[in-house]
Amino acid sequence: MAQVSEIDVEKLEFEELKKKLVAYVKTREGKKRKARGFSVDELKAVNLTPKQALKLGIPVDIRRKTSYEENINVLKSIDLKRLEQLAKKYLKKKKKVKGKHRKRVFRGLTSAGKKMRGLRKDKLINTHKYKWKKKWER
Repeated sequence: MAQVSEIDVEKLEFEELKKKLVAYVKTREGKKRKARGFSVDELKAVNLTPKQALKLGIPVDIRRKTSYEENINVLKSIDLKRLEQLAKKYLKKKKKVKGKHRKRVFRGLTSAGKKMRGLRKDKLINTHKYKWKKKWER
């Protein structure tokens, strides 16, 4: 039999913890359905902020105002310290985007934009120095 590595066991444990982290809400008919995430009040009951919860991989719905004991009990039943250790290892980190990408028009890259910036002449294509020189000569 093949021996299961320690990393695989930890990853499975993290997946199991994430499966348990499901919030429920009651519908108008009195039925139970899955919610988008835990409300802020439910997180406060366990001494967590929404930002901390998201770092741990706990789903959060900041728009929801209701608080259910059932959801609070789910959060209390989970070992948060162990979840934090596993989240650091196995949660995918989002790449930060330096600036908001804007389309060609708003970057002045269309022919009309280049004309406005004074870059349409053959010698001056792709230069911004000309525009500044032209501006300060006035």
